[in-house]
Amino acid sequence: MGCRCNDISDCKNDIEVLGTGKGYIKELIELDQEGEEKLNLLANLCEATFTADNIDGLKSEEKKLNDILAETLSDLKIRVERKIDDLRDELTHLKREDKHYHERHHHNHD
Repeated sequence: MGCRCNDISDCKNDIEVLGTGKGYIKELIELDQEGEEKLNLLANLCEATFTADNIDGLKSEEKKLNDILAETLSDLKIRVERKIDDLRDELTHLKREDKHYHERHHHNHD
């Protein structure tokens, strides 16, 4: 077991990058929800132009596509959150190892 300072730094950077990615995913989820609301509003406003069958078809197709996108984004968000949790656990372990190493070598890093 050696110095883990570089590993600690890398782990912190990975957590930060994934945190940023999680923020982007959250924004995409919000945009998707906005888009669904606007498409439903558009479909309702266009009822005078299209037949009921066309409106129902448009709404059904939009719902299918939106469900796929929403599920994909949700799954991705969960996977990123789990990876962040794993990295935080790893970071705790690395810090503990590094502390023991530096205590034994009378050389300390933060």
